[in-house]
Amino acid sequence: MTGQYSTEAPDITECNMRWVGRHVRNMTVVNGTFNPGIIQDHELSGISKSYEEEIQWASFNLSDETTTLTGNTTFSINAGDNGGIRAFLSDIFSSSLHDTYGLALYKSTNLTQTVEAISTSMTYAFNTGISSIKLSGRTITTEQYIKVHWAWISVPVVEVIMGIAFFVATLVHTWRRGVVAWKSSAIVPLFTHIEGWHPEESRMGSAREVEKRAREMRGLLEKDEDGGQRFRRMDA
Repeated sequence: MTGQYSTEAPDITECNMRWVGRHVRNMTVVNGTFNPGIIQDHELSGISKSYEEEIQWASFNLSDETTTLTGNTTFSINAGDNGGIRAFLSDIFSSSLHDTYGLALYKSTNLTQTVEAISTSMTYAFNTGISSIKLSGRTITTEQYIKVHWAWISVPVVEVIMGIAFFVATLVHTWRRGVVAWKSSAIVPLFTHIEGWHPEESRMGSAREVEKRAREMRGLLEKDEDGGQRFRRMDA
């Protein structure tokens, strides 16, 4: 080593990249944007093959026997692509400061993240490259359904319908009788005159007697000659 490098304290960076099997779950596409969801990588080990077989494909098996990956556990890549990628990586990490790749690695503030970014970009590159193979499959979506038990919901529905019918019937009945619409309020009796009942009829001994006598009383709220409100006995 010559120049600015020191043979006593050399600056050495070691990098190791290898094939892994990637398991992607809960993938979604929202407005054309692909979201990978949950990603889990599994270590792979190469499969020994004959010379003729190695010319076409490089195959790998899962090296972790305790993995929870379901389905196919054997992966293959085009042998030409495998060799090309190895040569490309060798060029990147063997470059000097005068090369674009070498300068980018030298100026990287976090070499680990830089190598991860290279790995991720290459993964998407050969997944969509000319040597990639499209596999047909099925997408699974979740749909929610609401089951209505009409036998249970019929009781409150009937109650609401009866309440509306009672309200409409009250409006029709009071309209036919010519009763002025007014709210049930304790303030109304303070500003109305009660006509047709004698004071002796209003003398009650208990609250129960008041309720009983009130059921028998029928009155009509109307305007008097002076423009005020009065409660007139209907049979008067």
